[in-house]
Amino acid sequence: MQIESESKNNFSLFELLVLLLAIAMNVFAYVFPLLHKSIIVCVNVMFLVISGFKVKLARYHLALFGFIIFAAISLSWTPHNVNVMVIPTLGYCLISVIMIHTVLKTEDQYITLLKGIIVSAYVLLLTLVFKYGIYSLLSTRMDNSMLNSNRAGTIFSFSLFFSIFLFFKERKIKYLFLSIPLIIFVFLCGSKSALVIAILSVTVMILLKDGNTSQKVIKNSLFVVLLIIIGYTLMMKIPVFYNIIGARFQNFLEVLLGKQEIIVGKNSNYMRISLAQFGIKNFLESPIFGHGLDSFRYAPGNPFPGFISHMNYVELLYNLGILGFLLYYAPFICLILCYFRIGPFINRIEGAFILGFIVYYSVYGFMGIFFNDLLEWIILELFCSFTLMKYKECKQVR
Repeated sequence: MQIESESKNNFSLFELLVLLLAIAMNVFAYVFPLLHKSIIVCVNVMFLVISGFKVKLARYHLALFGFIIFAAISLSWTPHNVNVMVIPTLGYCLISVIMIHTVLKTEDQYITLLKGIIVSAYVLLLTLVFKYGIYSLLSTRMDNSMLNSNRAGTIFSFSLFFSIFLFFKERKIKYLFLSIPLIIFVFLCGSKSALVIAILSVTVMILLKDGNTSQKVIKNSLFVVLLIIIGYTLMMKIPVFYNIIGARFQNFLEVLLGKQEIIVGKNSNYMRISLAQFGIKNFLESPIFGHGLDSFRYAPGNPFPGFISHMNYVELLYNLGILGFLLYYAPFICLILCYFRIGPFINRIEGAFILGFIVYYSVYGFMGIFFNDLLEWIILELFCSFTLMKYKECKQVR
């Protein structure tokens, strides 16, 4: 027996607050950096007001609080001076996700948040177009003078994932049309990590959205293969896409498949692999408590002094050890456990959506660092809250 979702009415104030939160995270953080935190603080205060000043906590929030306390304590054994403002940033992230968990009471509100993030991605898209011009965006890969390409690519890939989910869930063609510019800008950002995780998460969702019967899986698999062939052909044959992302992606695949040697200084592959190898090897020197917050970049023997590891897993294990790693990933572990308990009983599209995110988040840990990124905290909270919502529905029925 499957649990079908009930839809409830949204409040316009909630919609406004969600939109402000999403735009502040995804646009103002880069265009108006002094304004975005103020807006998010105000939104959190309003969330508190509309919740009747009753804060709702999940058990994994206590683990995240423990993570922040442990990160602060680890500064005492970090072998060099670090930016202590990382700790207030982590606290600010925790408060934000607790407030979202508090106000998310219905699936309708959850869908509203997804739509708000999609709208914010379009605001960012238009901001980039008007600020830098189409010609600049089509001429070269986005650099830090515009907006970090990996960061922008993540925003567009998440929004693409949400848009395709809403298309399957609500059967409205507008979400399919909204996906097209998002796909184009995932390419234009030139981020390999954003492209890979977008492909993997969307593929998983499409494959499993109709259940796991062999006939449907084969049909959906053929459709996915067709989409990948079309996308790969466009990326490799259209000069604009090839110059920005195609050549980098081709190089990445050749390295991944062992068809190309890792050449020092030729591309970022050498740097990433060298940093990961260094981090894994030296993590064993202090596996439980780590070397201290932000210690990786200035660690003795770091092949690229001043650089972080570029992998969330390696960065956390080296800096904060197994203890910090488990505290930070407690919400994700909770999400996975809940999914495997409720997967057979919930709407297939929703189940495929959750599993697609699990794949997304698991792979992303190898391709970027985000343990102090508010957007990633909030995205993870969305899925944790949604999965717990479905878990409670299953318990009531069963």
